[in-house]
Amino acid sequence: MKLRTNHNSIRIRLSQSNLKQFATEGKITESVNFSLDPNNTLYYSLVTYPNEKVNVEFINNHLTVFVPHALAQQWTTTERVGFHEHLNIANNQQLFVLIEKDFQCLDDRPYEDETDNFPNPNAGKAC
Repeated sequence: MKLRTNHNSIRIRLSQSNLKQFATEGKITESVNFSLDPNNTLYYSLVTYPNEKVNVEFINNHLTVFVPHALAQQWTTTERVGFHEHLNIANNQQLFVLIEKDFQCLDDRPYEDETDNFPNPNAGKAC
């Protein structure tokens, strides 16, 4: 599972095995360690829950994105690529949340293992 942030937006991408785990367990968690101190670890999770809207919380270095059960079921069992939500936050701002399947890149990137990513639907097409 990959996490990207940019200003007031987060983007989470799941590989094929990540999506399978999320579909069967209703949760997937990853972490980033920033030092030898375990308190300097960022955890991020995608979790299903019974509400009807996507929601986010950040508590004790743990970012959790909550996905409604029905949306999770529909996303994990179809060709749907992803979904997004604009969440109202402090000071009349919004947090943009984008969750999607991780596709293989069209250009060769030898520094990144993409063997578990979804096949790119544009692979083999002329530009």
